[in-house]
Amino acid sequence: DPLSNLTTLTLPTGQHLNHLYYGSGHLHQLNLDGQL
Repeated sequence: DPLSNLTTLTLPTGQHLNHLYYGSGHLHQLNLDGQL
């Protein structure tokens, strides 16, 4: 993203760990393949 925050990390298993940020880069949520 524009603030250089990690948004998606692909794990060796092929799953995706997603990071959701708000404001000036505060981490709001982590989810694995779209599930909380």
